[in-house]
Amino acid sequence: MGLPHEEWLHEAKRLPVGQSLRVRHRFESRENMVVRNNPDGWSSYCHACHEGGFVPKDFVKLLPDEPQQQQQLLPADLVHLSAADEYAQLLVYRFLASKSMDMLHMQQAVCMYSPKSKRLVLGLTGDSTAAYLGRSIVNAQPKWVQYSTPISGYPSFIKVGEGSRVVVTEDVFSALKVHWACPDVHTVCSLGTKLSDSLVVYLMSRGDPVTVFYDGDRAGIDGAQKGRRRLNGLGMEATAITVRGKDPKDLTAQHIREVLCVK
Repeated sequence: MGLPHEEWLHEAKRLPVGQSLRVRHRFESRENMVVRNNPDGWSSYCHACHEGGFVPKDFVKLLPDEPQQQQQLLPADLVHLSAADEYAQLLVYRFLASKSMDMLHMQQAVCMYSPKSKRLVLGLTGDSTAAYLGRSIVNAQPKWVQYSTPISGYPSFIKVGEGSRVVVTEDVFSALKVHWACPDVHTVCSLGTKLSDSLVVYLMSRGDPVTVFYDGDRAGIDGAQKGRRRLNGLGMEATAITVRGKDPKDLTAQHIREVLCVK
């Protein structure tokens, strides 16, 4: 049957072509549903209900086959966070504190700020190129924006630090905090609750043990178990860990080490 159109279609139609957004669905406490405005139609998928929908467009505008046409470039007003004014820095620090984070946890990222969009922009290493992720500090939608440069596209996962054990998290803040708590662990952000094909290939090429450490909601718990089973099925040593009701970034350094059995 799929999801009724009245539950999601109006949200998808508000988006520019090529954009997606996580929204609340029904009475769920978190933004578990992803809606998209695709070139050929509008789609939705709820990671809690495990249902989705698709509505084709009557008229489709054909775009040139050039990735640059759909890229979102870095803001022109971008400055290093240390060069931003005191008020902007205070806004960023307050926002990080609301996410159980502070600047100590951000040491593996280049922290920048866009005054116009009020976004904290993080420069990190992607799967094959640099990665730039912008997080609204005023909770504007979409909360996260993935930027590109004129010569690079969008990576499907983010790498933080190095180590002989790999921990995969959903979001970048969790990856940064886990690596801060466990410096000898290589953390990878899968940018969601699903392991992309390119991420699986990367993990297989390393050959290290993998722990899928997702958020403790229904979507994270299910996604962690699916990721573990997929890696186990490929002959890899993989485990799944979640803390019910908590994201990895919500935990203290000691709790993270205890959960991951790291001394």
